[in-house]
Amino acid sequence: MWIVYKEGMSLNFERNADNEDLQWWNYDLNHEDILHDAENIKELQKNRLFNQCLNEILTEEMATEEASMDEIEDSTYFHPVKIPKESKIRPVQLSNVDYTIHDTYSGKKIGITDKITPSYYFDPASRSYTKPQVAADLKSFIQNNGLLNTPIDLVKYGFTDTTIRMTFEKIQKWTYLVVYVKTPDDEFKIKITPNKGEYDPEDPAFPYLGGNEDKAKFFRKYANDYQNRQLVAHGKRFILCKLLGDLLHAGFATDGDAVFTNDGYLRDRCIKNKVDVIHREYCKKGDINCKEEFLLAKTQKGGVAGKKGPKATKVVKSSKKNGIKKTPKNFNQISIYYYYPTSYGAQQGGSKQKGGNKALVFQNESNKQNLLNYIDSYISKLNTFITILSFKMYDNDVACPENVKTYIQNLIAYLSGDCKTAVHGLNTTMQIDEFNKELTKWFPLDILFSSEDIASEIRPITSQYFSPTSVKMVFPYNQDVPYDLNYFTPEKLPFSKFVTSEVEKPVLSPYTLTDVVSYFDQKLNAIDQPDTSDMYLPGHEELDEAIELMNGLKTQSNLQNSDNFLVLMNLLIDSSFTSEDDLLKAFLMVICENDEIKAYTVYTSLLPLTYFNGFNIYDYHILSEFVKNLGDNESLPGGYEAFMKVVTGIEVPETVFPAMKTGMDIAEMQKIEQPMQQSMMVAGKKHNRTTKKGGSKKKSTFIDKLNTHKEGETFAHEGKEYTLDDRGHFTTRHLTTLAEKLKAHNEGDTFTHNGKKYTLGPNKYLSVVGGKKTRRKKSTRRTKKKRPKNK
Repeated sequence: MWIVYKEGMSLNFERNADNEDLQWWNYDLNHEDILHDAENIKELQKNRLFNQCLNEILTEEMATEEASMDEIEDSTYFHPVKIPKESKIRPVQLSNVDYTIHDTYSGKKIGITDKITPSYYFDPASRSYTKPQVAADLKSFIQNNGLLNTPIDLVKYGFTDTTIRMTFEKIQKWTYLVVYVKTPDDEFKIKITPNKGEYDPEDPAFPYLGGNEDKAKFFRKYANDYQNRQLVAHGKRFILCKLLGDLLHAGFATDGDAVFTNDGYLRDRCIKNKVDVIHREYCKKGDINCKEEFLLAKTQKGGVAGKKGPKATKVVKSSKKNGIKKTPKNFNQISIYYYYPTSYGAQQGGSKQKGGNKALVFQNESNKQNLLNYIDSYISKLNTFITILSFKMYDNDVACPENVKTYIQNLIAYLSGDCKTAVHGLNTTMQIDEFNKELTKWFPLDILFSSEDIASEIRPITSQYFSPTSVKMVFPYNQDVPYDLNYFTPEKLPFSKFVTSEVEKPVLSPYTLTDVVSYFDQKLNAIDQPDTSDMYLPGHEELDEAIELMNGLKTQSNLQNSDNFLVLMNLLIDSSFTSEDDLLKAFLMVICENDEIKAYTVYTSLLPLTYFNGFNIYDYHILSEFVKNLGDNESLPGGYEAFMKVVTGIEVPETVFPAMKTGMDIAEMQKIEQPMQQSMMVAGKKHNRTTKKGGSKKKSTFIDKLNTHKEGETFAHEGKEYTLDDRGHFTTRHLTTLAEKLKAHNEGDTFTHNGKKYTLGPNKYLSVVGGKKTRRKKSTRRTKKKRPKNK
């Protein structure tokens, strides 16, 4: 497939490059990202070579607080959009996304084409593209965007006097992409063969693009050789290249692109630099929203926390990838994909909707259209079946009876008429959880399935056919649907029995988790790395780790209880080697004892409960519990509340879709906010970052305020009101009006309102500080030099 790029759109590295505040923000994030990527270097603080290299890369004093987001400028950070449950059909939420830029994941799992940029070959997480067409797309991207042999200034991303330049060079029989990297004190080049997806280091001992493990091996080996200038140069290249591998995904993006990742640092960088991003979040036990910044507390009785105001506030940036490897059973095997658009789009409601909440109406309008699209697809499937009029049931061909034909025709009429009319009439200014509840009522279960519906890469299609499901009710959570449409017979028989009672289920061959592992074992061991025709493959580190895990699992029983089995499944998802939906189908076939009619009945019964909340479930234990609880019932006993209890293991309020209440353990906050203190030295001279002039009074940090307040007390911080409870947690309430902020703040406090900065004096006297907040004075050192454009 040829990718046609839009002309005239600038790439992200070209936009807003002279914004010094943005340059400093990226500089701070570089520091956090470097330390995060170095977590696998043992005794990092004692590694003298690593710290010497870091000090020479980051020559300015670090900020005293983490890089933060602004609620106005970075509003999408606080109002992400949940993408519905994974499918290969593009959801409406992503209608403005033309291409995905594959960091961790390929857009193929959500029905979007990947765009090939130079970042693919720079980043070891995605350097697995080997088809000739991919190399051709890369060449077109570089040439069409005027990047060939043109220095790219990285000052926007916090690097001083640092450029990269790309060219193609014929070396022996291969054409190499050669990237020349220039820093204030170094120059080196990197060679990659795009047609093989292979990185060719100048010296095999120093594979700068090898990834975190190769970098860690280097620093562990030479931990105390910090005075060896040659090793310092190599170490700085390792750090810089790993950082650029992620950063350039954002740098080469433009309008209509969305970076697809599970990296929280890359997500934040995209948001701040105005690049759309899709981020996969993992769910911890008890965490129904999979938001990595929050420790969710149990919702109290008496209502839904957050229904009227508390908004998500970032308290810490973290990564769960290592946690999943170390303690996988602390996580549900559930993920949610969050979309952070730079704009919610005028067609989704603009600013005219009630409350001015663009994200709310965008989400509701999108999910309304998603349901209408699903209903249209369902109607199309029923109409196709009408032309065939035969079922396949356990290898038996069954003609469609006349009463079943009549029912299907009546169902088509109802779906096309009253059902779609009811969906069109839903009020999209409702709260998202309430609106999703209404959508769920009108989500029809599938009475029949085609072989494509249950097929996956793990269990591919062998023939084309239709089968009936054994659902007992089309709209299990809606009693307003006419009885003779919602049920098939007065006796409330399942649809499969409505079709025929003569076909009994035969004894089926067993299908186990060992069979699932064997499939991956055969496929992974068949890969001829790196020269292969498969466009999506794990890199060599992931491949080796997966094969090692599978070798250890071959002789084990009860795989569902094995930590290594959970680690393996997540590794295969993170390498785009499989998907949550494929694992869901495979696990249901295991749980349902290889009975595809029962498995797909469970699959379609799950959809209304998972789709709008974006739950991608591949948790074997949760699925087993769901199958057990569903049993032979028309719907899940207890409805959505019971489902949420299975998913989270916690009590939920009486509302169908519980909203979240945020809370963070204070002790955990204090531990997280102890940054690595370093003395930034270059050639013996310490470089202090310039700071804004002002009074000598130190600004109270969030931790300072937590430590000075007691149980039951309330305080304000950065536009929010916090209340401490008796468990060492805090809850939040968003302060919106000027009166609320005046009441919550004390003398000497400073806060912002409608773009202005206020300081509260004696007797609630209010003075306007004014002006746009700047973190630092202008620095000639970091200001980008103006250069004439190439003609």
